[in-house]
Amino acid sequence: LALQQGIDDSITWTGQLSWEAAMGCLVLMDVVVVPSRFEGFGLTAVEAMACRIPVVASRVDGLAEVIQDGVTGVLVPPEDPLNLASALIALLKDKERRQQIGNAARSHAEENYSYPKFRERCRLLYESLIALC
Repeated sequence: LALQQGIDDSITWTGQLSWEAAMGCLVLMDVVVVPSRFEGFGLTAVEAMACRIPVVASRVDGLAEVIQDGVTGVLVPPEDPLNLASALIALLKDKERRQQIGNAARSHAEENYSYPKFRERCRLLYESLIALC
């Protein structure tokens, strides 16, 4: 498909990467696009947000829970390539907006998805379950 569309020289096919290598690639990106039809959590979006990379994503399940539309990323209707492309182009043309969203995304990721926050939420969950016994 890339060859047919004439964009094959713009794509690097990496195959499977280690987590470290994937994160090394992630920080080179201007925007991360997550056009999922379903997403239970949105780990890719959170990883991008932690790297200050703005995300354009489908407004589905876990992505809509992770991304604050217009603040920490941009949400578009699922299976809507025109809105997806429009949001992506708008961000690519506006470096200041990308930086603003990226900074907000980083703060949101740290406040909500860092390991200490995860650990504390697990502790509170376990305590509430023990209290039920």
